[in-house]
Amino acid sequence: MKTPSVKQVEHEELEPHIEFSEEHGIVNVRDRRLFRRGHEAFCRRLVESAVRQPGIRSASVALGSATCRLDFDTGRQSAECMARRFAEIMNATIPELGHNENPLEDEIDWAMVSAFPAGEMVSCWQAVHESPHRLRLHNKMLCLDATIARRVARALREVPGILACRVASFGRDLTIAYDPSRRAALAVVEAAEVCLRRIRLSNVRPAELDKKQNPGQIEGRS
Repeated sequence: MKTPSVKQVEHEELEPHIEFSEEHGIVNVRDRRLFRRGHEAFCRRLVESAVRQPGIRSASVALGSATCRLDFDTGRQSAECMARRFAEIMNATIPELGHNENPLEDEIDWAMVSAFPAGEMVSCWQAVHESPHRLRLHNKMLCLDATIARRVARALREVPGILACRVASFGRDLTIAYDPSRRAALAVVEAAEVCLRRIRLSNVRPAELDKKQNPGQIEGRS
């Protein structure tokens, strides 16, 4: 049995690696040339662009594993379909690589960025691994409303596997302690998004909610 040379290993590390879960509609793409430090702005644009596309429930990039993940909201998907959709999103975003790579004023030094569709907006979470069982999460929506930030923290404390959650007085970031044997870091972010979405929906007046659920309804028509 031949031992691979250092050059072979380095070459394999640089080659993109793609994994599909057709049953759950998930594609994971590892590419250390793209999903790395220095490309944070590109990665953020990529995930935000992805969830603006129909049929995509969430998108995330983890710099530590150099991985981009897309979750499709219709469940089972063929590998061919997921690969095609990922390629379309990448082709639309990659021309911007290298442009405007300076971090935004409110951007933190994140290790993982996740995006979710939120109506006409995008809910974007930036995560910092403070320890193996502690995350700090930043979302611009929480910065805009201290009440919502506190309500999200309160709701997260009720989620199985979440041990504690507090809101920073400045920036309103969430610091979350969790049990890594029960919930992975990405699952913690997804739980935060579920709590935020539920709270935002509860703040919508019934007439507005009905209009969101029935956008084609004509006002004043019985």
